[in-house]
Amino acid sequence: MIDRLALIDLLEEIESKIEETEALNLDGTIYEDEEELLDDVEAFIIELEDGNLDTVEYLSIHFLENSTFQLLAKHNNWGDIFEIWNATYEKLIKAK
Repeated sequence: MIDRLALIDLLEEIESKIEETEALNLDGTIYEDEEELLDDVEAFIIELEDGNLDTVEYLSIHFLENSTFQLLAKHNNWGDIFEIWNATYEKLIKAK
């Protein structure tokens, strides 16, 4: 079973990193601005809080190589944080 609470914690960590980054670089992502990205992250959190694990399928897209979270880490000089997030995410979703 997926640990919803741990997944929510991970998304909240990502959300905080986005919020604390000045002049967020969204190059290569599907997002036009920070608000749109934060709205999606918050929507994933709400879905998980409501027990909707189907949202994991859509969330997984953002953890793919050269997708949203990796591009954010790369373009915003967040170091190796994507690898940490991705390893955590993979561990959580494999616990099905």
